[in-house]
Amino acid sequence: ETSVEQYLCHTNLPISKSQDSALLFVDISGFTLISQLLDVESLSRSINSYFQMIINEVLSHGGDVLKFAGDAIFCQWTASRSNPNKNLEYCVQKAANCAASIVNNCSDYLVASNPVGSRRGSHGDSMR
Repeated sequence: ETSVEQYLCHTNLPISKSQDSALLFVDISGFTLISQLLDVESLSRSINSYFQMIINEVLSHGGDVLKFAGDAIFCQWTASRSNPNKNLEYCVQKAANCAASIVNNCSDYLVASNPVGSRRGSHGDSMR
């Protein structure tokens, strides 16, 4: 019989590490309503286009995209241990500037598509 300790020694468990970083969580306001109103193709096209705009903002502000989770994106700015100018305060400022830029440049994204149940026409809602 294998003990828990023996099992844990022979598996590839996730490894943790400590680092200073600023995190930004970007969530689409109104997504539930929009997902109920749009057909699947329109929703997919709209969300991919909107996420691309947000990703471009994150990358232009020196951040990394960590994860997509439904209608949200997790982003990170990691402090450098070797460069004192890229400390945690610097990373927090970069993340805050990115968040402000996302609000300024992406808040009024207009979704034009076919509502669920219709073949033609357009429906306008905005993602924030």
